[in-house]
Amino acid sequence: MLIAIGVATCSDTPPSAVKRSSPGPNGGAAGRVAFEPVFSAAALQIAEHLADFGFHYDRVRVVLVRPPAETVKDTTIAFTPSGPDITLNLTVEVHSSDEVFDVGIDYFSAPGILFHGHGRIRSHAPDQPAPQQDQVAIDYVGPGANVARISLSPKTTILATAQTLAFVVTAFDANNNPVSVVPLSWTASDPSVATITSTGALQALGRRGNVVVTAITPTGVTDRATVVVVPPPSSIALVGGGGQTGVVGTTLAAPVEVQVNAADGLGVPGVDVVFAAPAGGRVGSTSVTTDANGRASTGLTLGTVAGPQIFAATAGDLSSVIRETAVASAPESIEVISGNGQIDTIRTELAPLNVRVSDQSGNPVSGAVVSWTRTGAGSLGATTSTTGADGRATTTYTLGNAVGSESVTASISGVASRAFFTFQALAGKPAAIVVASGNAQTGRVGTALPAPLVVNVTDDAGNPVSGATVRWTATNGTIGPTSLTDIGRSFATLTLGTQSGPASATASIANGRHVIFGATAQPGTVFAAVFSTHPANGSAGATLPAVSVTLVDVYGNQTAAVNQVMISLGNNPSGAALSGTLSRNAANGVVTFNDLKIDKPGTGYTLVASSGNVARTSSPFNVAAPLVAARVTVVAGDDQRAAAGDGVPIAPSVKVTDENGNVVAGVSVTFSPSDAGQVIPSTAIVTDAAGLATVTAWILGPHPGPQTLTASSPGFASVVIHASSFAGPPAMLGIATQPSAAAESGVTLAQQPVIQLLDHFGNPTATSGLSVNVAVSTGGSLLGTTSVVADPVTGSAAFTDLKIVGSGVVTLTFSAQGVQSVTSSSITVSSPPPPSDAAFARF
Repeated sequence: MLIAIGVATCSDTPPSAVKRSSPGPNGGAAGRVAFEPVFSAAALQIAEHLADFGFHYDRVRVVLVRPPAETVKDTTIAFTPSGPDITLNLTVEVHSSDEVFDVGIDYFSAPGILFHGHGRIRSHAPDQPAPQQDQVAIDYVGPGANVARISLSPKTTILATAQTLAFVVTAFDANNNPVSVVPLSWTASDPSVATITSTGALQALGRRGNVVVTAITPTGVTDRATVVVVPPPSSIALVGGGGQTGVVGTTLAAPVEVQVNAADGLGVPGVDVVFAAPAGGRVGSTSVTTDANGRASTGLTLGTVAGPQIFAATAGDLSSVIRETAVASAPESIEVISGNGQIDTIRTELAPLNVRVSDQSGNPVSGAVVSWTRTGAGSLGATTSTTGADGRATTTYTLGNAVGSESVTASISGVASRAFFTFQALAGKPAAIVVASGNAQTGRVGTALPAPLVVNVTDDAGNPVSGATVRWTATNGTIGPTSLTDIGRSFATLTLGTQSGPASATASIANGRHVIFGATAQPGTVFAAVFSTHPANGSAGATLPAVSVTLVDVYGNQTAAVNQVMISLGNNPSGAALSGTLSRNAANGVVTFNDLKIDKPGTGYTLVASSGNVARTSSPFNVAAPLVAARVTVVAGDDQRAAAGDGVPIAPSVKVTDENGNVVAGVSVTFSPSDAGQVIPSTAIVTDAAGLATVTAWILGPHPGPQTLTASSPGFASVVIHASSFAGPPAMLGIATQPSAAAESGVTLAQQPVIQLLDHFGNPTATSGLSVNVAVSTGGSLLGTTSVVADPVTGSAAFTDLKIVGSGVVTLTFSAQGVQSVTSSSITVSSPPPPSDAAFARF
């Protein structure tokens, strides 16, 4: 049985109903079926835009299946979608006129099936009108039909003009499984900026702008990407964050920002900008992509070296310099730069003291206040100073007056470290020289003094001066010409000369200051006994003029020996005998023989003085026949005046002569004063070669009036020397008249006191204008004239109207300027009797 099947035309619109076909070739019963392929709205929209995806359907396949699975017809025909409808005539055998078939319809293109539909249709008798046509729904089942979403990459990008960008699309089904083959339709929002190919390749056209690229599947699944088309970078410029100042090692307050521009002067987004830091510095990000405005920014961390710091921003061959400034951080250390270890003389201003203040990275710190303190007697030019741009601070220091070490410390508040300067103050120029030791030594002639002569040399501040030259000269001795001071001290040795007695050495410094050392050169040991006074001519039996023998050393100096010296006759022309004291001990090296006598006259006598192993002969002398002495006469000092107890102005002197008026030497004369006076010497004086005997001093006795000095010598007539003494100057007060022993209070003393001026021996004396004052002891008060001028002739001061007010026992004390005061005897003062009433009677 044949059945005619109408097949929908394959066109861009849904096909019309299947048209009736001719009877089948087997002659079976005729039957017809009618069905209408109906495109869903989505499938219809896809069908209308198949060309956008680069393909179209050109075949249709119809399959009739007798359920459950018998294919009764499978027919494919070709057609042009834009051509006329096609009526498909098919003949199949049917089992009944209303048999049910399953129908499937597929629309093919080169990739495969694009659209598909299936359904059930029922046959009917060919001579009967067709029932309502069965509709077979047609849906898109081609590539991408199962895509639930797509993802476009890159999503956002920047594309330089004249460059091409190929997009990549990833598709996923509803279960998020990737879909490998998906046809896509591409559009670019602004074809004047960029065009896109059917394969998703975007071509920039050389014009700046933004393009939205859209990819869409046949089923309408869509994704978009944004492309910014810009010209290539032509410059990079700093737009912010340059010229900042910050502390080393810290991040600057504001980030740095650069802009990459194209030739049109507008920013270029998407450019990788590389930021670089100087040594020790850092950048927040080394690579930053420019934003939509062509700008890129990052933070900058300064390096550890203070001063200008240069960062850089580069984009390809383009670069920009970013200049910043790093300043030092807080002070961390202080160190000496110069000025330490100086050595100079006192009170000298030293070379400036310099320190450097650094932060923890070693950078100089400016503006730091440095405090300067000293140890020593010197002075600072400034106690504080401020560091400059190089981190340095300075001050001056002047050494003090004292020799020795001094120091200065530099410090900063809050900083543990310190800078220390030490100096050495040396003494100034030699200014003074003093004796340290060695003065007033005693030594033997011709020998070095036992101790060195030591001087101290100081500067004008009293500091010992080292290395100063001291020049030495000596009298009666020898000494080295120069010496140098060690720590202010210099030494020299004086060798005494050959002359006993004073010796000296003078030490001087360059400014002429000098000191003198005195020394005493003592004689050496006894070398000889020499006649210091040779014997003189004399008379037989008479005492010869005194003969002196001196014990001398090898240099002829008188020694201090006390050796025994014996005297004897040497040449004895007359066989005479020598009498007197012939052996005496020397006193201070000298022996005087003052009582020698030769009993026979002769010419050419000599004496021999010997002591131990040494002996010496005197010069010759003659002894004449005995002489008869005549008298002693006053030569000087008679009739003088002097105060009692004082020496006369002229020392008395007498001369002894013989009967012929010749002077007699060697005669002992004794001087005897009156009135407890004194004569010096108190022993007899031997006449000298001129026959004179002279006292050293005559001190009058303590009483005013005539006084005498008698000069006498055995065998000679005595002579009297006269003097008159007077009272000396006032030395004390005496009471010539005591005041009344009893007195009535307020009543004039019955016996007024009289005061006498006395010298220091108590002799009444006088002077002009000396006032005597009187005062009463405790227990009373004194009225009347209490000051009286002593009489300039008599020296007495008489009080006339003294009254004592009070009661009890009192005394009066009298005083005058420059003399010893005196106190009266006790005075008993009684109160006055009370007044009595007079009684009168009348008879």
